[in-house]
Amino acid sequence: MSQNTVKLGVVMDPIADIAYKKDTTLALLWAAKAKGWSLYYLDQEDLYLYEGRAMGSVRTLDVHHDPDHWFDLGEREAMPLGELDVILMRKDPPVDGHFLNAVHLLAFAEREGTLVVNPTRALFECNEKLFAQQFTHCIPPVWSLPMRRCCAPSRPSMAIPSSSRSMAWGAPGSFISAPRGATSAR
Repeated sequence: MSQNTVKLGVVMDPIADIAYKKDTTLALLWAAKAKGWSLYYLDQEDLYLYEGRAMGSVRTLDVHHDPDHWFDLGEREAMPLGELDVILMRKDPPVDGHFLNAVHLLAFAEREGTLVVNPTRALFECNEKLFAQQFTHCIPPVWSLPMRRCCAPSRPSMAIPSSSRSMAWGAPGSFISAPRGATSAR
């Protein structure tokens, strides 16, 4: 990490759309600001590769304890991600092609010495829907399978109830989980 202030990047959902009262990423950013760290904001789409180096179209970020005005963003600037000390990967699912591409790009920054939290290898190996299945004694009975399989018209009994779709629906290729025995509400 740099000898001066820590440069913290955060890849997250649109900051204007977060739930101010309960967003963990915002709480992490408040704590980083309190330590005097420099904050940089990125969307997944802001990550790219240039001549073999991970880059980001970053914006400086300032966060506030004000439910009506909790952030300010600076102008976009190109920055090698390797110049950041830490990058928080806080993008919510689905784990789709965009997410996987972002993780691949963050791995380039990791190789340059940037600490990516969570490590890119863990992001690839620990799908949140499937990882919990290792601890079945701690979770309610559920089944998990690829979206394409779940949504196939020939398998209507495998569909998620319409009331649950907004919570679990993901992109094709994503995994979904639903209570065992869930049937289609169609």
